[in-house]
Amino acid sequence: MQRNEPLKEILASNRALWDHGGIRSSARANFNKVLMCRTDALGAEVYASSTEQKIVPHTCKSRACPSCGYRATRLWQRQMWRHCRMCRSQEWS
Repeated sequence: MQRNEPLKEILASNRALWDHGGIRSSARANFNKVLMCRTDALGAEVYASSTEQKIVPHTCKSRACPSCGYRATRLWQRQMWRHCRMCRSQEWS
């Protein structure tokens, strides 16, 4: 099954535009992580039984990655929501 990953395609096809000294090193590092996400470059876990085998590639865990960053974004949103509710309750007290 082929995954639809447009960000990876854009980053790979335009690497010369972002992979140079004029771009912050942290941005370049995260873009490289996104390109390596779910590939052999990061390694994989092999799950096997007597009848089948499944290889699960490791993820990059970068917030810039659409799949890995989604969870981090949701956790951040929950924290902000709790904080905002606390602020609102203090205003109304």
